[in-house]
Amino acid sequence: SLPGPMREEAYRIERIVTAEAREIEAVRIDPALYRTVSAPESRVETALPRLPGPLTAILLDLPRAEGVAGDAWPHLAVAADPWPGPVALYRATTGADFRQIATLGRPAFIGHLTEALPPGHAELWQRVTVEAVLPTGALGSVEALAVLNGANALAVEAAPGVWEIVQTRDAVLVAPGRYRLGPFLRGRRGTEALAGTEIPAGARLVVLDEGVVPVETALELRGLARSYRAGPASRALTDKAYVAFEATTEAIGLRPFTPAHLRAREDEGALHLTWIRRTRIGGDTWTTPDVPLGETRERYRVRVLRAGQQLRQVETDTPSWTYTAAQRAADGSGPLTLRVAQISDTWGPGPEREITHA
Repeated sequence: SLPGPMREEAYRIERIVTAEAREIEAVRIDPALYRTVSAPESRVETALPRLPGPLTAILLDLPRAEGVAGDAWPHLAVAADPWPGPVALYRATTGADFRQIATLGRPAFIGHLTEALPPGHAELWQRVTVEAVLPTGALGSVEALAVLNGANALAVEAAPGVWEIVQTRDAVLVAPGRYRLGPFLRGRRGTEALAGTEIPAGARLVVLDEGVVPVETALELRGLARSYRAGPASRALTDKAYVAFEATTEAIGLRPFTPAHLRAREDEGALHLTWIRRTRIGGDTWTTPDVPLGETRERYRVRVLRAGQQLRQVETDTPSWTYTAAQRAADGSGPLTLRVAQISDTWGPGPEREITHA
């Protein structure tokens, strides 16, 4: 320390030379820089990159027809946490000749029911609630009118590979990744035949949004099993991150809808059947006297059964048919079951509408 103008100043001696005189070299310092300072310990942890999670890939055969060439195509849903980036889908016809057919840029919301969904009715609100596991942010509650306009649509696996389209008005997040869903509209887009069955707990469900994309598929592949692989597009097809599965598509998007308002009127021994045609394409318009046909021609199949045994089968090109008194007499007496289905040139007969007549 040496006296300074205001106070003593501290120096750090760097070099001493001893000769006829002693020469000292020093650097002035501030001792405060060397005092121990009490401060909370700060830890900086290096953020490690998260490895891509295991992929879940589902190929859904859905009736999401829009009157375009892709009506017959199945839809692909892929989920992973964390999302690995773009996902590539490969398909093989012989088991080895895999060819890339699609790329997904965003994940789908895939989950499952934790409670059974009771049987419902396709034309009525099903006022029940069930819990489901879905990624947080997958759904939100909407107004009833929004549901009628197509919001909150889900594909629920009623049986292996068989998907019913349902809609929910309320989606309440009750815990991270867990929702309370309901009330529901069942049997949407021509899946009303499944609305009257119970869907068990554990059934898979997929949110039908932009994460579910159509996969180009030739109509000739309908009904044929094919091998698929899905995985990160940045990796080779042989990488262990790819998942392999098989799927068979039936081009459900081409299936005609069930006719509506099937009625039977008896007149002088004859039975007059009438019904209303439905359409899978452009049916939401209210400005035309009838909905578009949606098929190359109008054609129906009518079947008459008694005690499960078919008595007659006819085809008609109008939404009506008369079961004449002579035909009824020839077929005998007893309660009848009458079934009507619309026929597509590419699909064949669609689901039947049924009534009984004593």
